[in-house]
Amino acid sequence: MINFTVPVGQAANPNYTFTGSAGATIPAGGVLVSAATQADDATATTTTPFAFTVYGTPVASGQTILVSTNGNVQFAATGTNAYLNATLPVSATAGTGVTGTFPAAAPTLFPYWDDLNLTGAANGVYTSTTGVAPNRIYTIEWRGITFTGSNAVNFAVQFQENSDQFSYIYNNSAAANGSSATVGVQAASSGTQFTVSSFNLAGTFTAGQKLTAARAAGVCTPGTGGCATAAGVEVAGRVLTSPDGRGLRGAVVILRDESGNEIRTTTGAMGNFRFAEVEPGHTYVVTISNRRFQFAPQVLTIDDSVTDLVFTPE
Repeated sequence: MINFTVPVGQAANPNYTFTGSAGATIPAGGVLVSAATQADDATATTTTPFAFTVYGTPVASGQTILVSTNGNVQFAATGTNAYLNATLPVSATAGTGVTGTFPAAAPTLFPYWDDLNLTGAANGVYTSTTGVAPNRIYTIEWRGITFTGSNAVNFAVQFQENSDQFSYIYNNSAAANGSSATVGVQAASSGTQFTVSSFNLAGTFTAGQKLTAARAAGVCTPGTGGCATAAGVEVAGRVLTSPDGRGLRGAVVILRDESGNEIRTTTGAMGNFRFAEVEPGHTYVVTISNRRFQFAPQVLTIDDSVTDLVFTPE
């Protein structure tokens, strides 16, 4: 008999998970990226002060990135000024004066993609770098109002030096509550690497709220031989407008574990949704968020893939 150990663990999650917390603040001060950001539907380039990663892709110190006055950061030298938000992943949206597309093969962060107006002497997109190397924080901050309703917005993205994590921080007025905004991140303008935290979901944001984005790393117990990871399972289903109705597009589906960790996605054209690489052996609550319909949550104890979930309005 030959005794050997095959170490096992948890596969790395290719997608980000957003975890919420309260009491966060945006650093005071900051330097205006350029006067071009004190405008409506504009973009401007800036450079990163240190190295970090997004989706594991290196972002070098001094790399050129593009900021949009409509609340997103595109990791490319050129992109789009699109102001009509959509669910993710997205390549482009129509609109008067809109030019360009989101990067086809590079990440875009959407801390608060909405039709915003950043005109005014005190408004615009600002950046700051705080802390001491190798633990510095790079902040990109938006100051302005919503184009419709003139509600004050103030929010930021923060990157950590030599890290794959990032955070969104909000100091919006109560009326700028996410009802017409997309919040999330995508690795490219198509594919399966994206996370939607919220899409046109009112009441989502309050002053001091922070969303921290992280990707679960692979976990391995050392032993003799190679390291195998226990495969994740799939959770999928459909969201319908009625028991015999059509699929509901654009609904936010939230998968929450016992510790309160959440993964979010949105339904496709036929109301379909899918979570890949879900860790088995846990209990999850699946909830649906939509402005038109109310849905009862479903509780699942996952040991194998579940692909036949159906949600209908209450």
